[in-house]
Amino acid sequence: MPMAFDRNRDSTRMKRNRMIALAMAMAMAVAVAALSGCAGPVWKTSSVTEMFPKRTTVIVSPGNYTTGNSVFHTSKIYPVVIKEDGDVYVGLMSSGDVPIPVLTAQLWIDQSEVWTISSLETPTILAKPSFELMMGHRTQLTEQALAKGLNIQKIMGGCAVAGGGKARAILEQMLTGRTLKFRTIGIDQTESTIQEVVLDQSFSQALRSVGIDPKRS
Repeated sequence: MPMAFDRNRDSTRMKRNRMIALAMAMAMAVAVAALSGCAGPVWKTSSVTEMFPKRTTVIVSPGNYTTGNSVFHTSKIYPVVIKEDGDVYVGLMSSGDVPIPVLTAQLWIDQSEVWTISSLETPTILAKPSFELMMGHRTQLTEQALAKGLNIQKIMGGCAVAGGGKARAILEQMLTGRTLKFRTIGIDQTESTIQEVVLDQSFSQALRSVGIDPKRS
């Protein structure tokens, strides 16, 4: 009887070990599948259509940038290339319905000099009034901007982009560069943490997919 009991116990232990090994293998397979699912182009395209006035804005940006349809969407700063009514703009923009205020955007490609873009360069049509501004929130920030003679609507809109020849020059560097670094400067001159994103083939592919030619922008 003791020997039979030992054999049963060993059998039970072996079954348990096999189940544990199978569970670990399944967990690893799920993890690999999840990582594989995360793979994809760094730069992607999105669009925003408004009815009044009727217009469509096309955006090329890295990662999971969205213009945000919920106040629960975490606001982040992303480098963007915007196509608006045939014109092209380059700079930084905040995602989310409660955008991060941006006074100045700075970006540089590889070891090139820093490009500085003021929110004042942003076209009014791209400087959407933020929810906080319309609701009268962040009065201290608003007062600071007004005291310095700044355009509070553009700052609170979370967008600092340049167009024309400046945009073309930045795009040309981005198309030949490898890494884009960027940061923002607030009303109180506080600099954000420097972030970076790779400039791989997906960037040029995204530009072509929305009909952006840097030489003609």
